[in-house]
Amino acid sequence: MINNILPYLYIILICETLRYEIIRKGDGSSFSYVQITIIMILIDATIFLETYNLATYNGLVKYICYIILLSVFKNSLLLYLVKIGEIHPSFVYRVIMD
Repeated sequence: MINNILPYLYIILICETLRYEIIRKGDGSSFSYVQITIIMILIDATIFLETYNLATYNGLVKYICYIILLSVFKNSLLLYLVKIGEIHPSFVYRVIMD
């Protein structure tokens, strides 16, 4: 069971540390917020790329609705959590929800 969970914990830890470092150490501009959000959406999209058949219309719509749109909202929430708190609230949210 640990062998199945451990890779996801590594991904979560690396992503949240990267988000924290860019937000906290950055200049506070909205460009860095948009940049980290796009990077995290691309990471989520890449991880779940093989889940849906993108050759069919139905698979493409499911991929956009289930992965891309949810990733946009999730990453916006995590950005806000890192901005008002630190790495701990976003890490706990990702461990529980992912």
